[in-house]
Amino acid sequence: MNKFIKKLSIFILTLFLCFLTYKFCYFIAEKFFFDKFFYQKSVAYGYWVPTKASTLYHSDFGDRAKDIYDLETNYPNELLNNQNVYKIAIYGDSYVWGQGVTNNQRFAKILQDKLNKIRPTRVFSLAETGDDLFDHYQKYKLTPQVFGHIDLNIFGIILNDLLFDNPIDNRYGTKDYLQSINYFGCRGPEFSDDFQSTGDKISRSMDPDTKNYCVYKKIISLLPREKTIYFDLSGATYTSDYPDELKFVTLLSQDIPLFHPYPRSVVSLPHPNKYNVSKLDAHPSALANQLYADILYQEITTNPKWGFIKK
Repeated sequence: MNKFIKKLSIFILTLFLCFLTYKFCYFIAEKFFFDKFFYQKSVAYGYWVPTKASTLYHSDFGDRAKDIYDLETNYPNELLNNQNVYKIAIYGDSYVWGQGVTNNQRFAKILQDKLNKIRPTRVFSLAETGDDLFDHYQKYKLTPQVFGHIDLNIFGIILNDLLFDNPIDNRYGTKDYLQSINYFGCRGPEFSDDFQSTGDKISRSMDPDTKNYCVYKKIISLLPREKTIYFDLSGATYTSDYPDELKFVTLLSQDIPLFHPYPRSVVSLPHPNKYNVSKLDAHPSALANQLYADILYQEITTNPKWGFIKK
């Protein structure tokens, strides 16, 4: 009996040490070698792994993709007619999707957890990698029939939002919609996002002689103003493109009440910086997501115009 207990104890201790070793190695890999072990290789970090992209489904991403899957498939949410829960819809692209961070590190998840401590709150993350401002408009139109009344809309605005989707992509029927209205009769050069070298395209998409700018001016007038926050998410990460960031902020600020809360000390940090996932991935890090969540939490819980604070 004593020999059995001794062997069992050694076995359990060995398993425990193996577990600690695994956790330590994982921590080191995540902290110092993210680009080698996780970048574009891990579904847990929100990557549509290039070698598996054709076989990946929303279900592979768990809770991260649940809301956008429900929206795309028009699957009514269980809170559709629930008036007792404060509902927030966040529209965005890979920044809101959380590329490069785990699901629990995404600012949508953090914000929901923080607000739930005050009153029942559900934050719907309506985002997928590559979405643009025109997709956001389509998502905004589809949202009520899937999630019901929304108490607060948050549009995550990014520097490349005026680029059209790749022509083969037609999520949410955006391409069909634009073509059905003949791009509002807009003319000029057209710039699409090919997920590769888009620096010059980003800047050109904001020029008045482009089709992108023309469609933007039409769409922006259709987007909501009441109970809506247009949150500039790129201010903390696109530091190497500061001239374009300034151009982008100036452009949108003329048309919408752009929420741009970053201090100069944030946007002037060297690039890449602590607000980037890694050297290769300039998406928002866990720290940046925490920053986004804290900023939104402060705004929602202190500004009575959003209706979160019960009188």
